[in-house]
Amino acid sequence: MLQGGRVPAVRREAGAAQRGELAITRCAGRPAAIRWLPRDGDPVDLLPPYRLDRVELRGSDRARLHGLTAGVRLVSADWSPLFLVPPSRLAALALAAASTRRR
Repeated sequence: MLQGGRVPAVRREAGAAQRGELAITRCAGRPAAIRWLPRDGDPVDLLPPYRLDRVELRGSDRARLHGLTAGVRLVSADWSPLFLVPPSRLAALALAAASTRRR
């Protein structure tokens, strides 16, 4: 069975930000897959395994305005972007990342 979810997010980098969503796809018995879907631009598949590192935010008024007050670095096999996400959606990202850990 295919399950999934979308997490609204802003990707931050030095001097720029990009709005979009992190799409999480799960198939029964398989690790999750995460894809960055920018509002303007091409989708990016993030290669597993994933790890989430919490990042402390310093006074981001725009992020607070949109409820995106949790900062996480989504470390993947080939990329480690910084995302601002709603705190209520951190658990979905953490579960997706945990599903890719080797046992």
